[in-house]
Amino acid sequence: MNPGTRLDFSAIRGSANRRSRLLVVMSILALSVALLAACGTAATTVPARSLASGEPGAERLAGEPGADAALASSDQSAEPELISVVASTAVLADLVRQVGGNRVSIYNLVPPGSDVHTYQFTPRDNVEVSQASLIVSNGAKLFVSLDRLIRGSASPDAVQVVASDGLTPSRMNESPFPSTRHDDDGHDDDDGQVHLRGDPHFWLDPHFAVHYVNQIANGLVATDPVNAQEYLDNAAEYISQLEALDAYISAKIAEIPSSRRVLVTFHDAYGYFGSRYGFEVQAFVGSHGGDVAPDDIVAVLDLVGDRNLPAVFSEPQFSADALAQVAHDAGISVGIIRSTLDVDYATYLEMMRANADALAANLR
Repeated sequence: MNPGTRLDFSAIRGSANRRSRLLVVMSILALSVALLAACGTAATTVPARSLASGEPGAERLAGEPGADAALASSDQSAEPELISVVASTAVLADLVRQVGGNRVSIYNLVPPGSDVHTYQFTPRDNVEVSQASLIVSNGAKLFVSLDRLIRGSASPDAVQVVASDGLTPSRMNESPFPSTRHDDDGHDDDDGQVHLRGDPHFWLDPHFAVHYVNQIANGLVATDPVNAQEYLDNAAEYISQLEALDAYISAKIAEIPSSRRVLVTFHDAYGYFGSRYGFEVQAFVGSHGGDVAPDDIVAVLDLVGDRNLPAVFSEPQFSADALAQVAHDAGISVGIIRSTLDVDYATYLEMMRANADALAANLR
């Protein structure tokens, strides 16, 4: 509007008709709006704040070029940085997942359903170990070659957790089967030292799985102290689930007559499970695998007959040929139990419940 331009209200004066006055006023108001527009006055646009940030520079005018890109960038920057974890077995990977939640990225060295005793490392395994912030292994000589891999590839800054540290391994059972008996008190490892034959399969007793969870929680706290309380809370919640699992297994085992609580397996992994739930455990081969001799089959047939056992048990990752022959000759069934996770049972809780169900179904 030009300086000096005035609105003339003289037309209103002296008008006798109220309706005419209103019409005149409305016309004047319309003229005022038009004049203001001509002067360049515009509505103010409110800036849009990024949902992810209140920092300077995070504001852009709505509709400006690059506004959407700025919001997307802010969303990405809000995502937490994941802790890189290498776990030596599928069971350990699951326990890490339960404690670490959505703050961890886990690489499992031995794929689910594979035999940890015979696994061969790949080049990718070396890379993953070298980049890990946290490495979780079982210990107790379960996976001896992993020690060499860690020594050669792990970052000096990586936190290392040995889940079984603090537990004392039990001696392996003296098998009644001829080919698995031994005369010495130990075996040679890659370090050239003689070590006692200790059972490394602690996790098959839920009571020891609680120890594993506490070890893992401590490792995560050491790796990421800022979120320590979250890891401790997750561990406490999962331990309550392990306690419920223990009660479930005990109730299932109670369905089996005590005279039939004899667990005959191919793989000697269930000593701690047997001790916890009152089973006598016998296996064709020791902890680290082996071959079954004809004399073994005769011996297990005698055991099955003497104890009037209705079933023996195999594991999916091992050949069931020997047990199948025993079952055929004795007229009994072959049940399936697991010491590691696979595609059918992908969590520790699922696997252990399934084991209890299989024992109760086949032995009662």
